[in-house]
Amino acid sequence: MCEEATRSPRGLLGAVFVLYVAAVSFTAWHHEPWFDEAQAWLIARDSGLIELLTDRLRYEGSPGLWHLLLAVPAKLGLPYRTISLISVTLAIATVFLFLRYSPFTWHVKALFPFGFFTIYQYAVVARSYVLMALVLVALAAVYHRRNERPVLWFFLLGLLANVNVHGFFIAGFLAAYHLVQLAIHRRQLPARTLRAHGVGAVVLGSIAVLEILQLLPPDDLSFPADSTNFRCMILLALPFTPWVASSIPVLAFSAFLFWRRRLLLVWLGPTAAVLWIFVFKTASCWHEGIIYYYWVFCLWIALDAPPRAADRPPDAAAGQLAMAANVMMILVLAVQVYWGMICAARDVLYAYSGSQAASRYLAEHRLTDREIYACGYSTVSLLPYFPENIFDNYHGKRNPSYYLWAEGNALARPFDHARRQRPEFILVGVKTPRTKPQRTTGYTLRRRFLGALYWKDGFLEADSFYLYQRIDLAGPNHPERDQTALAGPHKPLE
Repeated sequence: MCEEATRSPRGLLGAVFVLYVAAVSFTAWHHEPWFDEAQAWLIARDSGLIELLTDRLRYEGSPGLWHLLLAVPAKLGLPYRTISLISVTLAIATVFLFLRYSPFTWHVKALFPFGFFTIYQYAVVARSYVLMALVLVALAAVYHRRNERPVLWFFLLGLLANVNVHGFFIAGFLAAYHLVQLAIHRRQLPARTLRAHGVGAVVLGSIAVLEILQLLPPDDLSFPADSTNFRCMILLALPFTPWVASSIPVLAFSAFLFWRRRLLLVWLGPTAAVLWIFVFKTASCWHEGIIYYYWVFCLWIALDAPPRAADRPPDAAAGQLAMAANVMMILVLAVQVYWGMICAARDVLYAYSGSQAASRYLAEHRLTDREIYACGYSTVSLLPYFPENIFDNYHGKRNPSYYLWAEGNALARPFDHARRQRPEFILVGVKTPRTKPQRTTGYTLRRRFLGALYWKDGFLEADSFYLYQRIDLAGPNHPERDQTALAGPHKPLE
């Protein structure tokens, strides 16, 4: 791609970076973490290092790099809000690398930070995917210099393999492809370079074996099954446009571009592996960003071609193809920016999760010293706000506080089971929008704490909590009707 086309106005991109930092930080400050964020924090806080690596992750089905990163602040007693600071910092680093090193035109660079996954889903929502985005961007930056920097290359692949199972497959394919290319061109490389790559391959292979052993599922695993069938193949298209049909041209042109740049296998191999996980293992809309960021990675290395020899004339067709790729990415990013702005605005104005408001209410009214039973795995979302577990029916109000995906978990028992034990309070996690309160003998609804998980231009499910009180404790003047507690300035979802 010609230098004139890729040269970016530094002042403009500097302003873009500052605006991104301000926007993502402001949104994250108003974000209420939900179960997946709380679960990782609690595992990091309440697990020993050996326990985490040898036992705890087997129930999570994910490597422990994110948990190890959270362990330091969690064990030091830093506030739960620190998880947002870590996630936003990693997202900012991702955008910095993209603006500084990517080969795209300044138009693409100006839009990319405000895309849905970059400004919101893999930034404000603090999960391990923000690590994956950062590592993929770093890998793209060194891809064409991996022979000269093998230690950095294999180090980044090792990080990617330890983010999640999807990253494990992507890293494995990229390592295998690189080693095959290295073997083909081995006569052109010095022996020292070959030895360095050999050591890196052995270390990465050892990490892979340990990771497989680390994630062998236990016999009592009771993890909720996501929809896994061939319809999950549509996740390949959904990160780009709202409809599969409108995403087909994007995928078709991408395939043509990668074929012309001899990178079609690099794109198809890991993408097919991720789709295999979607179809046969587990699939969720949360995983769309993996397809998206790996696509960005492949576009980056396709346009960031090695330097052209001095005696070789410019390739006009290649320049036109690169410009078409940038136009395609601008169109995709226009949709992404719309989704990102919608979600960021909703998270600022409304409650993403009712857990923060519920925990604040329990603390302010000193209900944590009373008898509280919890129903539903999502109730764990309240526990990072307290130093100890507050639920009497879960480990007897003692840590660990994370949810154990094992058969017989007490929090998985229904409301009626808790009601029969006659506790003073029952907290119920509600995942269905506008769920009507339980009408049952002996209990009245004391408060509702509403929340909703936003996704693109809509929302996926509720993340609300209903607090019930035993009627004989409510007092004669306590109204037996719905009451709503709001999270600070946030408005209820109605």
